[in-house]
Amino acid sequence: MVGWFAIATSVFSLAPSMAPGAVSLIGLVLSIGALMLSLLSIRDGNDLQYRVTLVIVVLGILLLNDALRLWDPIPMPISTRIMLYGMVSVVILPILWKAKRIAGRGRQRQYQ
Repeated sequence: MVGWFAIATSVFSLAPSMAPGAVSLIGLVLSIGALMLSLLSIRDGNDLQYRVTLVIVVLGILLLNDALRLWDPIPMPISTRIMLYGMVSVVILPILWKAKRIAGRGRQRQYQ
């Protein structure tokens, strides 16, 4: 149930991500929160919801988010853009690491 809620939240966060200005940051925070929430679905042994949420979040950031999208982003200095990508990666990379650890523990329990 938590995994499906994370997917729904990540899809819902796409709409504010496309809005100009500070609203796109709200969409970014919602999508990262949905990714964190999807970590709970891995504990159940089903990582499909986590992977779907991850794809939606990454595509939303790279293709739809007003400030971070790769095509036609809002005008800002390149140093600011690099800083924003760095901040997002500082949040997402530990989530990926944690997901790998949770999935690894689940596999260990399965084989015991």
